[in-house]
Amino acid sequence: MIRSIPLDVTPTAREAQSILTHLEHELRSLGAEVQRTPYGAVHFRLPSPWRARHLGILHAITSGRATIGAAAGAPWRMRYELKFTGLQWSAVALSALTFLIGLQFGRFVIFYALVAVWLVAFALPYAAATIAFRRLVKSRISGRLRRGEPPGGDTPSA
Repeated sequence: MIRSIPLDVTPTAREAQSILTHLEHELRSLGAEVQRTPYGAVHFRLPSPWRARHLGILHAITSGRATIGAAAGAPWRMRYELKFTGLQWSAVALSALTFLIGLQFGRFVIFYALVAVWLVAFALPYAAATIAFRRLVKSRISGRLRRGEPPGGDTPSA
């Protein structure tokens, strides 16, 4: 799912590149493989949790992309898409194991156990990683945009 964060002001090309560069450096510090596309998007793939330098909630994210732009006169936004492929496969594997173990206990026990598995193994890490990534992106945006200054960074002198 593509999410977006509206920007308070229209960024200059330099400001947009600065935001993406700082995001790229932050992702590299987490051990991510990061690629920049010619049109200015950042594509990244985070390492598996067992290969990560240090474990954090952002390692629940498998890959993603981020870009800055405006479409059809809409306000400028930082758009990002996160993929949780590893988390999904882990939840599927735990569901299969839960189902096999639950066959001894009955349908209702299996149902509630599967709900618990998906809540604990997928929904909570998904929500926590999404919130953490949004905070990371917002921290890269704040302070990079000059509010109230004319484009070019020169303030008018009297």
